[in-house]
Amino acid sequence: MADCEVDLFRDTWVRYLGYANEVGESFRSLVPVKVVRASYAVAFAYAFADTADKSWKMFQKDGRPRKVLIETGDALLWQTLASVVIPGLTINRICSYTNNFLQKNAKRIPLTPRSLLTVGAGLVSIPFIVHPIDNGVTLFMNITYRRLEQQNISKSTIGRQKVSATEECSGSEGLSLPRDVSAGEATNFAEREAFLG
Repeated sequence: MADCEVDLFRDTWVRYLGYANEVGESFRSLVPVKVVRASYAVAFAYAFADTADKSWKMFQKDGRPRKVLIETGDALLWQTLASVVIPGLTINRICSYTNNFLQKNAKRIPLTPRSLLTVGAGLVSIPFIVHPIDNGVTLFMNITYRRLEQQNISKSTIGRQKVSATEECSGSEGLSLPRDVSAGEATNFAEREAFLG
């Protein structure tokens, strides 16, 4: 994907579909639980659509199963955290704390207006949490999943360079092996190289 290309799922208004469950969480005190669950279905549908989009683009770009699986995992994990889990929990807690605060400190306010104030607090907070959560999840992914994957790619690249740089000898299975790979490890080494493609 080019750096200047606009990502439909992350750089446009479509990104806000991932926050449908936050709207549902905001209205939890006023609507049936089925409505809240339906809002989560919309958010997960958005997350799966973005994951499919990223997977398809990687398939078109590279086509190797390993690369596609890595991109799929990255997109699904990012979307699950940034669109569903963290924002849902955040809005749920904002609404819960607002409701508890109003129950303790504004007892004169009837239940319906109090519920509307709780909904309002949840809805108003959504635009303020979007970018910090997205940026936080990106940072988290950069120091965990993406770093681990980069290390795995580096190790496999170093392994390939080591194979081409060492003297080769014939293994018991007829495979051409580097001198530091024993015949017993030949199958695993050959399988890993075939998988890495």
